[in-house]
Amino acid sequence: MALPTKKQSESITLDGLVWLFYGPPGIGKSTLASALAWDGKEPLFLYTSPLRYVHALKKSIDSWKTFVRTLKELEDPAAKRRYSAIVIDIIDNLYLYCRTEVMELKGHTHESDLDHGKGWDMVRKEFITRIARLCGLGYSVVFISHAAEREFKGRVTYTKMVPTLQGAAWGRIYPLVDIAGYCGFSNFEEGEETKRTPRRVWFEPNEYVECKDWTGRLPKFQLMHKDPKVTVRELLTALKRTAPKPGVPAVASKKKMIVKKAR
Repeated sequence: MALPTKKQSESITLDGLVWLFYGPPGIGKSTLASALAWDGKEPLFLYTSPLRYVHALKKSIDSWKTFVRTLKELEDPAAKRRYSAIVIDIIDNLYLYCRTEVMELKGHTHESDLDHGKGWDMVRKEFITRIARLCGLGYSVVFISHAAEREFKGRVTYTKMVPTLQGAAWGRIYPLVDIAGYCGFSNFEEGEETKRTPRRVWFEPNEYVECKDWTGRLPKFQLMHKDPKVTVRELLTALKRTAPKPGVPAVASKKKMIVKKAR
C-alpha cells in the first residue's frame, strides 16, 4: 500500500460529534441539547438527575448497571436510525455510579481502600471503556456537567470556570470531546450598552473559561436565544461551512468581552 503524498482533510458530519455543555444550574444546557435534532431524528436523554422541564425523549439511569444495559440497546442499528444524539445529563452522576458499582463488586467503599492505586485504576478503566464505546457507536454524544470556579497557581495565580466533573473522569472525557462549550451570562466591557446580561455559549478558550472547538468552525461565542432551536440552527450552519485556514479564527470579534461568574 502506497504511503500518502497529499494532505487530506476530514469532512465534518453531525453524527459522531462529541459535545460537552457545562455551566451553572438553570442556564439552559439541557434545553439547548434537546434541540440537537436533524434528519427527522431527536436526541435521547439518559438522565441521572431530575429532568422535569425538558420536552424530549428520556430514559432514567439510576445505576451503572442500567447504563451498561442501555449501552447494549443502543448498539442496535434500529436505535441508530431513531436518535440524533445521546445526551448524558449529568455525566458527573454517571461517574459516581461507576465508582459505586466497581467498589461494591470488590467489597470496598472507596478507591483508596485498595493498595497502589488499584481502586482508582479499576474505576477509570471501567468508566472510560464504556464511555469510549458509546462515543464509537456513530451517534452524536452530548455530555452535560455543572460549572465550578477553580484556582490555578503558577507564576501568576488565576481562576477560571471549569466543569465540576471529577479530575479522574475529566482527564478521560475531555480528550474524547470535539466541542466543549461553557454556558453562562456575559456583558461587554466596551461597545454596546445593555440593561441585561445575555446568555451565551463560549467555544474558544480564554482566561475566564475552559472550552474548545476542534472543528475550527464555530464562533468564539454564540448567543443562546430564547428558542433553543434557533441557537442550534446557527451552530449547525456554522459547522457546515468550509473550514477556516490554519491560524485564522472562525469568527473575528472587535468587542472585548468579560464573563460574569455564576454566584
